[in-house]
Amino acid sequence: MSPDAKVARIASLENMLGMSSAALKAMTSQLTEAEERERALNNRGRWNQLRSMGEAKNVLQYLFNATAEARCQLWEKNMELKDL
Repeated sequence: MSPDAKVARIASLENMLGMSSAALKAMTSQLTEAEERERALNNRGRWNQLRSMGEAKNVLQYLFNATAEARCQLWEKNMELKDL
């Protein structure tokens, strides 16, 4: 293969690589957007399953209690680590 043919082949391969990289970036972006849309729909769907304000209140109370318990456990673990 002549030197000019090698240079042309390398340029062609680099061009193909660049186009493939651009296509992969575009697909990654589209996939990320689709996942975000799906996540948003799923989160909204959970709230749509609540039938009354009472159910919503119970769910929020449960979440508050679970969060408070987790924070207490975290605080206790931090205190144990400080004692060590």
